[in-house]
Amino acid sequence: VTAERAITRALTKEEIITSMKKSGGTIFCVNECTVECDEDIFIPKSRLNEIRREGLDAFKNSLVAEYRRKATRSGNLSEHNNTYNYDHEKRSDKIKVISAILSADQLIPVLKSASDAVAIPMDIFDECMRAFPKTPDKELYVILPFIVRDEDKENSQSNIRKFINRVVKSYRITGFYVSNFESVRILSEISDNCEIVADVFVYAYNGRAYDFYHKGGIDKTTVPVEFNERELIAREIKGEELIIYGRVPVMVTANCTYNTLYGCDFISGKNNNGQTMYLTDRKREKLFVKRICKECTNIIYNSVRTCISDESKLFDTIRPSSVRFCFTDEDEDEITRVLEKYFELRNENGSTSENLITKFTKGHIKRGVE
Repeated sequence: VTAERAITRALTKEEIITSMKKSGGTIFCVNECTVECDEDIFIPKSRLNEIRREGLDAFKNSLVAEYRRKATRSGNLSEHNNTYNYDHEKRSDKIKVISAILSADQLIPVLKSASDAVAIPMDIFDECMRAFPKTPDKELYVILPFIVRDEDKENSQSNIRKFINRVVKSYRITGFYVSNFESVRILSEISDNCEIVADVFVYAYNGRAYDFYHKGGIDKTTVPVEFNERELIAREIKGEELIIYGRVPVMVTANCTYNTLYGCDFISGKNNNGQTMYLTDRKREKLFVKRICKECTNIIYNSVRTCISDESKLFDTIRPSSVRFCFTDEDEDEITRVLEKYFELRNENGSTSENLITKFTKGHIKRGVE
């Protein structure tokens, strides 16, 4: 810095250091400051403040430069310049249709449908297989628990490991849905042949997260339900799994709703794995609650089903490799109607020419998270 010669009073080195160490209003704290200067000099205080601000800004920019997102030509923010594709070399043009269920009764209409695969939660898997001793003539996925609990629960690490070891030896398992990295680690230790699909709770926010998950052993991610259409397009990630129908989970809790109201009926032996129930909110809307008593877990779902099957533009842009129906409290007739209508109206890109149900929400597709 070029200084002027002092006419009346010279600026001391201590005064310069004091001015340089003033970092209030920033994220930094200056512990040490070294100044080399001549004795008979003068620098305006405003210039010292400007030098300090410029230095701190330059330092901050050097720290965050590696993580700064770049704007594409369209003006959208993108984490990377390239477009991501799930298993691009092996991927076929056909979009796989997967139907996920929550109860054994829902398996029958799914097996009768044109779905390519069925996804069964771990807590009802054995019940479903007992009802159908022969392996279903569809690809078979297992939905692992949302939360890994203590060793005295059904969803402990040791029990999950035993379950996976048993089913991969007994059935033709195509893949597993995971909602946590404990499950990913267990699967990576046991089987290399099954696909690992990250559910929405393993949040692929951007290309950097997508890369991280794939390096960690995950084969495919699920499109986040919190993003709107513009944000999904800006991610520039293709070939994921897109949930096009179902109630979205709004809470996973170990605070059992039924136990709070009436007391636990699982320990008393009155039920094997919890009956479904509903909560009524202040707007008189009913929220479906799935009780998984073996795991001491409740999953509370949105009162209105999300359905985005008619968002053709979104399908064209993100090009999902598979779409998923997430059935919760639907009966056999309702599941049959929804799936039959989907395959009747299905376009080449996996979308439909109209929505599948009358009462639905598009979720955040049109508005995003507020």
